[in-house]
Amino acid sequence: MSDGKAPDAIISLEKRFIDAFVAGEKCVELRRRRPDLTSGTRIWFYSKVPEGKVRAYGILKSILELSAAAIWERFGNCLAISESELTEYLGGRDVGYVLQFSEVREVSEPVHLYDIRKVQPNFQPPQFFVYVRSDPLGSLLEALPIESAPASHPLS
Repeated sequence: MSDGKAPDAIISLEKRFIDAFVAGEKCVELRRRRPDLTSGTRIWFYSKVPEGKVRAYGILKSILELSAAAIWERFGNCLAISESELTEYLGGRDVGYVLQFSEVREVSEPVHLYDIRKVQPNFQPPQFFVYVRSDPLGSLLEALPIESAPASHPLS
């Protein structure tokens, strides 16, 4: 981007996880691989089909590399999954990656996959993450109305 800011990114989440972020029951996102994202990146939360909408975003604070035990000890109360689901998700890996956010905000008028494809016909929801570098998708997301106050949740 021309302003020197890191490009936005989109990650796909199950609807229940976005609901949990917005309700303040989830404070971090887990990944099996470390995403190449930097502090301050705005990460849009795309709710997987059948909902198929961008519903919220978070501002990335940091990415921590931790063992499953350390993840559970530090964040078990706000993962929105059980300890056994965490173990299953990591699939025997020694470490997982915890995305911490300085804020999470809900989009007051979510944008559906259909509308995204009107401006970027070949858009496919990411399995890991995808950068949002510029127009036309960047402009569409930038114009989304955002709730006036951040979603209240225990920021990690």
